[in-house]
Amino acid sequence: MAHINVILTDKVLHGVVFNDAFEFIAAAGNVAHTVAVFIMPQALPMFALTSSIKPLPSKALQSLVFYDVEDMYICSDIKDIQEYLPNIPKNIKFAALENALKPGQKVYF
Repeated sequence: MAHINVILTDKVLHGVVFNDAFEFIAAAGNVAHTVAVFIMPQALPMFALTSSIKPLPSKALQSLVFYDVEDMYICSDIKDIQEYLPNIPKNIKFAALENALKPGQKVYF
């Protein structure tokens, strides 16, 4: 099966785009593709307490392990995430995009 790199940008701050991204990631993981999710700095506001995105991105991303999606990374400096840290799921790691990106299809949301 294929490896898919999903890169989340500021477009996911619109709830419908986040939901599309979540469904795409879950479906790809569910059919035996390997999937890695990369959260770019401009997408971090989805973890704000005041986020209007439903379901809450933190809970949705945390549930991706049930779809065999375990490689999730925040590609940002630690100073950029301080205000969002309480809402970031513990299963998301930190890595530079160029260090964690694997060969495969890139999909941007």
